[in-house]
Amino acid sequence: PGAALFDTNSSTVRSQALPLLNDVAVRARTTPGSTVAVLGYVDPRGAPDNNQQLSQARANAVKKVLTGLGVTRVTAHGRGLPTGCSKPARAAGGRMTAEEKLQCDRRVDIEIIRK
Repeated sequence: PGAALFDTNSSTVRSQALPLLNDVAVRARTTPGSTVAVLGYVDPRGAPDNNQQLSQARANAVKKVLTGLGVTRVTAHGRGLPTGCSKPARAAGGRMTAEEKLQCDRRVDIEIIRK
């Protein structure tokens, strides 16, 4: 579901992603002593010189939403291009469509780390 957070070349969090981020915020707030790491990624269609900035902007946008929902101790890191898509294959034959893969690359990963 996290792959649906952003449009192409955008760091604006889609409104339909807010319920998912609210669920993440609840989990983070109810995990004693936790920290949250937000890791931003881009799809391969962007200009290489923009990839790092865009991935950081995406991570920052999600951090802003989470802190607005009461989560403390959040870090944001832009990672640029992902090394692969962790989304399970859904299409017939176990393969994602090209658009599904691009959407999955255009994401943030959110880690709730227990101390």
